[in-house]
Amino acid sequence: MVELRGVGEPVICTPPAIVYRVSRQGRAPFSPPPWTRALPDGTFGGRFDDPEAATPGVDRFRIVYAASAREAALGETIARFRPSLAPISELRSIDPAALPAFATGTISATWLSGRQTGEAELDGSLRFVDISAHRTLTYLRAALAPLARELEIEDIDLSAVTGPQRRFTRACALHLHDLRSADGEPLYAGIRYPSRLAASWECWAIYAERLRGVQTLPRPIPPDDPDLLAAATHLGLTVEETDRA
Repeated sequence: MVELRGVGEPVICTPPAIVYRVSRQGRAPFSPPPWTRALPDGTFGGRFDDPEAATPGVDRFRIVYAASAREAALGETIARFRPSLAPISELRSIDPAALPAFATGTISATWLSGRQTGEAELDGSLRFVDISAHRTLTYLRAALAPLARELEIEDIDLSAVTGPQRRFTRACALHLHDLRSADGEPLYAGIRYPSRLAASWECWAIYAERLRGVQTLPRPIPPDDPDLLAAATHLGLTVEETDRA
């Protein structure tokens, strides 16, 4: 890792007392996804996944994604049920009257029944990089300028480090993961970042091998869960109705 002089250091923060995560039923909520579920590129499709996970002979890492609020953790996972923009745009020009119903996605009851939420009290000594802080952006601007130019990213700002260009956001995660102290110890446990869905939703990307804390038992997510409904309302989603005996 090239030492950067004169550009400061990333801003460090600590997580809140409790963080929340959504996971599949039957697994410890804060366990990382199994490598068997990785995509062909070695990642799991996440913003801060290891971009070199599929490269033989490298130190691979997995990310555990969490949030400071349970509503935010749910919102980050159910956003997939929003309809894509292309059909909405086409329908708008064909039948504007049908647009409100079509633009509202529905959270699958089957998907919901297979998910759970967990919470954990992380070790207070864990250090996270606040990737939205201006000093962190200044640091990354110097560290990853060559890649940004290659990807034709005009500037390294908040939109770049949290945006849809996965090759760049994953490079940020890899760079911060590989930083070491003078005695060779990892400097950071993960990344704090604002959700792209709501500025008030605070999220955490935790390097799985550096996660330390106390976890509680997971709990199911019923269709009338208040946090689920709040997140669904924010995203313009409804919950699929199920038959109740």
